[in-house]
Amino acid sequence: MRTLASALLLPFLIACGSIQAHHVNTGQPSPPHTGDVRVVLLGSPEPSPFREIAIIQVRAHGNKANLPSVVQAMQERARQLGCNAVIRVRIDQGTAMAANGICGVL
Repeated sequence: MRTLASALLLPFLIACGSIQAHHVNTGQPSPPHTGDVRVVLLGSPEPSPFREIAIIQVRAHGNKANLPSVVQAMQERARQLGCNAVIRVRIDQGTAMAANGICGVL
């Protein structure tokens, strides 16, 4: 019965959507950043100098699996870590959308 209920609810949960952001520190985080966060896609010229703080990954499902939502979540996580830029951003899209990049300070 519980399995049947879970199976029936799954389409509704996916339709609502979810977004998750994770990070791994590779440097020393700074106080939260309150300004804009620059996003530089993989393959674009990278700003210099750049002090790396963390690697960020964002995964989205359902109605949250769109580029604006994923980029906004990535920028918010970067702000929390004190970053003003995320570089080498790679976007993957399929049944879900994911992005990862390196956040730091220009």
